[in-house]
Amino acid sequence: MLKNLSPILTGGLLRAVDSTVPGDLIALVSSGYPEARVPHETLALTDVTIESAVEAILSVFPLAVDDPSPIYSWLEDEPDEASTDIAFAVNGIACDAELRRIGMTTLSQEMFDALAVQAVVTVRLEETDAPCAFLLRKGYC
Repeated sequence: MLKNLSPILTGGLLRAVDSTVPGDLIALVSSGYPEARVPHETLALTDVTIESAVEAILSVFPLAVDDPSPIYSWLEDEPDEASTDIAFAVNGIACDAELRRIGMTTLSQEMFDALAVQAVVTVRLEETDAPCAFLLRKGYC
């Protein structure tokens, strides 16, 4: 384990995040996100919530400042309270990590899928939380 580094950031995940360049997207999808819609291989994290994964990733991954909404989310067509709570928490974690207000845009399934195919890294969280997914756009350090 590295000092001051979340144990959630496995070697494979760190390599994948390190390989990104400004403008790249990282996708985080919950176990409830339709697996057939994930466009490429994923890194799987078990026993990790979306909130914990976002917090760990954003400790090493800067969000774009030139994008008014560097986070995109997908929630079920009729999201339940758990899904909206997760989205609210993710936005709060991003604001805390960046020390600024962060915009988040919620997309339909089709629009999210169209953008998700551009993600260079997809992290699938094998959790039982509500179905949801997020895209994070990288900025400069």
